[in-house]
Amino acid sequence: MNWAKILVTGTFTGVLVSLFILANRWDQQSLKRQVVEFKVPLPLSSSQEFTSKFHLGEYILVHWAADWCEACHEELKLWKQVHSKLESLAVVTLGILTQDEWSDQKAKSVFTFSPDQIGRDEKGDLARALGVKELPTTFLLGPGNEILFWKRGALEEESMERLLKLIPKSVPRIKDIVKVQKSRHLVRFSEI
Repeated sequence: MNWAKILVTGTFTGVLVSLFILANRWDQQSLKRQVVEFKVPLPLSSSQEFTSKFHLGEYILVHWAADWCEACHEELKLWKQVHSKLESLAVVTLGILTQDEWSDQKAKSVFTFSPDQIGRDEKGDLARALGVKELPTTFLLGPGNEILFWKRGALEEESMERLLKLIPKSVPRIKDIVKVQKSRHLVRFSEI
């Protein structure tokens, strides 16, 4: 047995794994605080869409999945566990069925945690444009549409807890602030 060959092979493999980990961390860090704006069609009609700009001032949790994706189905148990927590947090949830032909049945089987909206990206164009390279992918946008959290692959309990800690329990929504200000006659809507 050639120990030098094993040592070189093992070292080379270790270097590749280290480079992969560093590249993944660099990728994660470079995404943080990047502002993302997107539109995704909603399935009810071709004219309706979810627009991230419309939700400025709100936290947006975006989860990308497909019916054919085994990892997407495996993480459903975790999403079911946190469903009640999500409802108590100040967050808009958006599930996007991507790289998959649309059907209500597929959407219901993939997004059992009942997101506020379910978008469709059948050809995966939006996913590619936003850098979604693996399914499932989950990201959280802050009030200014900046990326606060990005995770490729299935979420584990630890990363889900980290994600949930980033979302405030209650945050005033822009729509509510406008209503209060209008009722007090302090500010006209056009000035906001």
